[in-house]
Amino acid sequence: MKLVGALVNLSSEAAVSSHVADDVLKAVTSGEPIELRYLNYQSFTAVVPTRFIMAMNEMFTTRDTSGAIEERMIILPCDNPVPEADRDTGLWGKLEAEAPGIFGRMVRAWQRLRQRGRFDPPATSGKKTGEFSLANNHPAEWYLERTHQGIKAQDPEYELPPNLKPTEVSMLYLDFAEWSRAMGYRQMSKITMRLAQCGAPEVTFLKVGGKSVRVRAINPLHDLTF
Repeated sequence: MKLVGALVNLSSEAAVSSHVADDVLKAVTSGEPIELRYLNYQSFTAVVPTRFIMAMNEMFTTRDTSGAIEERMIILPCDNPVPEADRDTGLWGKLEAEAPGIFGRMVRAWQRLRQRGRFDPPATSGKKTGEFSLANNHPAEWYLERTHQGIKAQDPEYELPPNLKPTEVSMLYLDFAEWSRAMGYRQMSKITMRLAQCGAPEVTFLKVGGKSVRVRAINPLHDLTF
């Protein structure tokens, strides 16, 4: 309820082990109505114009696998940490001495923003967003850890077993689903887009007994028996 009427929500820190409320975050950032309720009052729907600003040492995790979270975020990495020796002494004096220059940069940035009419995320944001997406890509995690081709992608010197044949897509998905349950991940109905993100082999078709079967050149480290 604190978001009602608020344009910005500031969070000083988010635990890396925490999971974002995916559905609410996507609804708020896309301008969709969400259901709200004051304590002891009847619920109602409203469009919340809030934008979230979060400061954290490490990125949070998300159970959403659609890519919608990444599409709505801008990551601004702070890769110029303050030396430990300056954290307690001398930092404020340095900031005070640099204040005119900092203010000048803010003015020029504001002028560029007014001329452009929109925010223009830096290239570093796209790179960090890609890293965030891959870190939350459970199909990629399964592929890189549980298949011969995934290990080969990380270690070019890894020798693939001889006479490997493509595996039916349905069997690969069953193995992924079983692994997901063991890992405590939310179940996914489609993994094609996420596998493509990590460079996994694409789906092809193979004639088996006169029928066309969807297969991938992917082989799990263990035999698939269900």
